[in-house]
Amino acid sequence: MVQKSKLLLTETDIGSRLKEERLRIGLSQPAFAEIGGVKKLTQIAYEQGRRSPDANYLAAVFKLGVDVCYVLSGERIARKAGYMDKEVIAIVARVIYQWLQSTKREITPQLLADVFTILYDGAVSELDEQHMIDQIRAVG
Repeated sequence: MVQKSKLLLTETDIGSRLKEERLRIGLSQPAFAEIGGVKKLTQIAYEQGRRSPDANYLAAVFKLGVDVCYVLSGERIARKAGYMDKEVIAIVARVIYQWLQSTKREITPQLLADVFTILYDGAVSELDEQHMIDQIRAVG
């Protein structure tokens, strides 16, 4: 008897990750379905693992910033150039805001951009918020 690989992904795995990506982006099922070129019931079936999305659907939602590689494989790839994750931006903005409030420091736009870039890159690399706070304290 041939044993199936434990790495074999089920439609349920794909569906749950698709839902996770939809929620991360912040769209309702009907809005996400429309962008993907399907009906709401089809979107629900995808998320419940009763159906699998086709290439046209995946190409359409990719343009929203969906990590299609993650949806299909469970592994994240580097974000495409020019894409910024809203959740990460919010965390970075909060850390910078707290830093500016605590130091009462005036900074140039260039320094702000440099600090933001360093923290954003760190956050995308899955550094925790405390590590980012420590990094920004090192700046001064």
